[in-house]
Amino acid sequence: MKISALWITKNEEKNLPLSLDSVKDVADEMIVVDTGSTDDTVAIAQKAGARVEHFEWINDFAAARNYALSFVTGDIILFLDADEWFVPALATKERVSLEKLFTENPRVQTIFATRNELRENGTITFKSMQCRILRAEPGLCFVSKIHEFPLYDGARPRSLRLDDDLILNHSGYQREIASSKLIRNIELLEEAKESEPDPVMKHVYYAYLVREYYHSNNPDEAIRNLKLLLEKPKLIRKICDLHRVGFADRFYKMLKSAADRRSDVSRLELKHKIVDIFKKDLKSDPGHATIDLYYNIHFDLDEKQLLENIDSALEAAGKITGFNDSYQEAEVEILNQAAKASFQRGNLTAAVEYVVKSLNSPRFIPDKVSEALSILLCSIRGLPAADVAAFLNSQFDIKSQRDLDILYGGTRLEGFRDVHAYYLDKRIKAGIATVGDYMFLPLIYGKYEEAIAVARKTDIEKNKEAVAQTILLAAICADNEKLYRENKDLARQYERVLEAYFTKEPFADTDIDVSLAFALIRNYPLIAFLAGLERADEFAKAAMIDDMYTLRAKYCLENGLYEKIIAMERANAKNLAELYFYIYAQIFTNRLEEAMYEINNVFRAGHIDKVLLQQLSVLADKAEGSLKTEADEMYDRYKTVYDKMTDLLDVVKTEYAAKDTNSKKEEKRLKELAPVKLSGWISGYEKTPYIKEFGNICLRAAEIYEKKSMFANALDCYGYALSDRETKSKALCEITRVFKQLGNTTITATLKKISDDYNRPPRELK
Repeated sequence: MKISALWITKNEEKNLPLSLDSVKDVADEMIVVDTGSTDDTVAIAQKAGARVEHFEWINDFAAARNYALSFVTGDIILFLDADEWFVPALATKERVSLEKLFTENPRVQTIFATRNELRENGTITFKSMQCRILRAEPGLCFVSKIHEFPLYDGARPRSLRLDDDLILNHSGYQREIASSKLIRNIELLEEAKESEPDPVMKHVYYAYLVREYYHSNNPDEAIRNLKLLLEKPKLIRKICDLHRVGFADRFYKMLKSAADRRSDVSRLELKHKIVDIFKKDLKSDPGHATIDLYYNIHFDLDEKQLLENIDSALEAAGKITGFNDSYQEAEVEILNQAAKASFQRGNLTAAVEYVVKSLNSPRFIPDKVSEALSILLCSIRGLPAADVAAFLNSQFDIKSQRDLDILYGGTRLEGFRDVHAYYLDKRIKAGIATVGDYMFLPLIYGKYEEAIAVARKTDIEKNKEAVAQTILLAAICADNEKLYRENKDLARQYERVLEAYFTKEPFADTDIDVSLAFALIRNYPLIAFLAGLERADEFAKAAMIDDMYTLRAKYCLENGLYEKIIAMERANAKNLAELYFYIYAQIFTNRLEEAMYEINNVFRAGHIDKVLLQQLSVLADKAEGSLKTEADEMYDRYKTVYDKMTDLLDVVKTEYAAKDTNSKKEEKRLKELAPVKLSGWISGYEKTPYIKEFGNICLRAAEIYEKKSMFANALDCYGYALSDRETKSKALCEITRVFKQLGNTTITATLKKISDDYNRPPRELK
C-alpha cells in the first residue's frame, strides 16, 4: 500500500523540518500546501523532497485540506500539522503495522494516535487522541472551516484507536503561541458561524466557541454560545453522530463554563441536554462513565453518592479506549472532591489514594495540583518531616521549577516547617529562588537579624516590597521593637502598622488604603506560620483587620487547629460563614451532638445552603446509632427542599421549564381530585421545612409555569408556598383559582372556605 503524507503550512520554518523528518522514511510522497509563507517554509519542504503546491488562504482550514487531498495518490494518508511530529520517527516497522491494520480491518477508515501536548521545557501537559491517519477512499472530504474533521460520503468515519502504538508530539499550544491561536480561533469561528448555512455545522461552531471563550476568560460569550447551543437539543444529537470524538471533548467545557456562571443556565437544562445526551450517544467516550459525577460535584453535590460511585466509574472509564484533555481535567476534579470528602469523614487512607491518582493524571492543572497537595498534607499531618518529603518527592519532579514552586507554596502549613524549608532550600540551590526566598529561609528558623542582614545586602530599591515585608515579619515575629527601630528606614508602607503594634495604640482604619489592607491580610498567615497564632492575632489587632475571626478560623481550619476554633467560642461568630468554621471544627473533633445542635438551629431559622448540607452529610457519615438516623433523615428532608428551591430559582432566572413526562397524567389527577383528599394534599406541602424566601420563589416560578400552560407544575409551586406563613394566604388564593381554571369545581368551594378561615382575624376574647 502506498503512503502519502500531507501538510498545510504558513511560516512554519521552525517546526516543519522535525515534522517532515518524522515521516520521510515511510512516506512514498510528501505534499506540502503552502498558504502564503514569507519565511523559508517552501524552501525547506522542497529540500526535503516534498511536492509543494500553493493555496490562497480564505480562512477555511477544510478547504485547504481538501485542496491538498486533490494531489494525493496513496492508499494511506498521514495528515499532520507542521508543529506535530511522530516520536520516534516512523520506520519500516510502523509502515508494516499501518498496512496490516487497514488490510485486516477493511471497514476502518480512520486511525487515532496519542498526542502529547508539550510545554516550552519539553514536559507533557496532557495527552489527547487525534485522528491523523486516513484511508484514501472516494467520498473523503474535510468539513468545518476551523477544527476541521474528515467525513466519508458525508458520514462519520469508522475509526480505530491506537493508545500508545503511535505517538505524536505537539508544540502548538505553548503559552505564547496558545494566546495568539485563541484569538485566531475565535475570529475564524465567529466568521464561520455567521456564514454557515448548515444548522448542524453552525452548532458545531457554537460548541467550539464555548471552549475558546472559556479559555480566553470571557465567560459572558462562553455562556451566550452555550445558550444558543441548548436552544436545539436535537441538533446536539446530530452533532454527536457526525462529530463524536471532537464534540465529546467539549461537553465538559460546557458544564465547566456553566458551573463558573451558575446563575445563567438551569442545571436541569444542562442535565437533560448535555449529561443525558452524552450518556446516551457517546458511550465509547471515557467520560461517559463519569459525567454524572462531574455534574454532581458542580450542580448537585452529594458526597455520599460520589464516594459510592467514583471507583466503579473510573474503572469503567479506564476500560474505554481513548482519552482527551477535557476528560482528564474532569477526572482530576472528581478525584480531588472524593479525596476531600474522604478526609472530612476521617478516611485518610482513601483520601491519600484519591490524591495520588489525581497527581498521576497526565493533565497538569496548577490550581488542582495545589488543591490535591493541600488535601494530601492534611491527611498525612503528624508524620516525620523526612517521611513526608520522601513521599512528596515520589509524587513530584523536584528537578522541575513548576513542581518545586507548588511544593514550596503548598507546604507552608503548621506541622510542615522543616518540609517547607527543605523545598525552599531546593529552590535556592536550583537557582530559581526569588529575592524574597533568601530572606524568608532564615525567618523560618527564627534568625531574624540574619534575615534583615540579607535584606540590606539586596538591591533595596528594586525589591522594596520584599525588603519591607522582611522588616515587618522579623520585628513582629521576634516581638522586638529595637529591631524595628534600627531598620525603620526599610519598613516603608508597614511603618504605621509597626508603630501601632509596638506602641499598642492602633491607628485609625481610615489610614489604611485598599492595597495596604490586602497586604496586611496576606501577612497574617505568614506570621502565624512563623511565630504562632497568638502573635498573628496581636498583629491583626494593631492592623485593625476587620474580619479577624474569619481570618483566624480559616487559618486554623486549613492547618488542623480545630481545638483553637472551638476555643474561639460560637458566640464570636458574627455570621453564617463564621459559624460554619465552628461547626466544621466540632465535626472534625467528633463533637457531633454539639454540631447537630448548631445545624438544627440554622435550619430552624430558615437558612439553607450547600455548605450546611455538606456539613450535615459529613456528620451523618461519622455518626452512629440514633444520631446517625436523625442526621440521615434531616439530610434527606432538607436536601429535597434545597434541590426544589434550586430548580425553581433556575426557572425564575432562566425561564427554562422542562416538561415532566407525567405532567399530563398529574394534571388529569388534579382535575379529578376529590374534596375529601384535599386536606391530605395541602398538609403534605405544609409539612415542608420552612426556608426563608422559598415561598416567594415558588410564587414567581408558578407564574412562569402558568404562562407555559404547565398547570400541574404551577400547583406544585403554589403548594410549596404554603410552607411559608408570609405566602400561604396568597398561595391558597392562587390554588383556588388554578383548580377552577382546570375545571375542578367540586374542590374550589372547599378551598375557598379554607382560605377564608385562614384569613379571618381571630375572635376577640370577651
